[in-house]
Amino acid sequence: MTMKRKTYVWFLLPLAVFPLLITRIHGQNGFSSYAVVVTKRVVLKSQTGAILPTTLFTSEHKGLFRVSAYAETTQVGTQGLVCGRLTWTDDAGEQSAPAWNGLPGGVLDCLNVNSTVSATGQTLILTTGHQPVTFGAQVNTTFEGSPEYEVVIIVEEMQPQSTE
Repeated sequence: MTMKRKTYVWFLLPLAVFPLLITRIHGQNGFSSYAVVVTKRVVLKSQTGAILPTTLFTSEHKGLFRVSAYAETTQVGTQGLVCGRLTWTDDAGEQSAPAWNGLPGGVLDCLNVNSTVSATGQTLILTTGHQPVTFGAQVNTTFEGSPEYEVVIIVEEMQPQSTE
């Protein structure tokens, strides 16, 4: 074996062993993995304007949740932007975040309903429990040309699982 090949072997060996080492350490130290459980699925079809803040769910306990949102223009209009927003309460108080990223051809965090586009987003939420997690959509420019859109929201609870 030439010197060049020996160097490659010593360089590549840590790359092969490192993932195995991390997995072994991870398990020995009792870090948690998460079981994902779908807790809510909401489908809002044929939307023609704003959606008032609506409770998606209220957890009975403090917990980590992943909220995935998908919005799609189903009937193209000539003008209009729809911006979805999630609101929840954690230990620091009331929080909010955009429900989706409005790409392509739109404005950041908004769905452009004057073309056939979609927008998606995921938000991790650590709730305090006993407080609602809500979704609402605001129309940022006047709808023209009779556009319609659809929103699909899936809420998943991230339940800790011990590896020990």
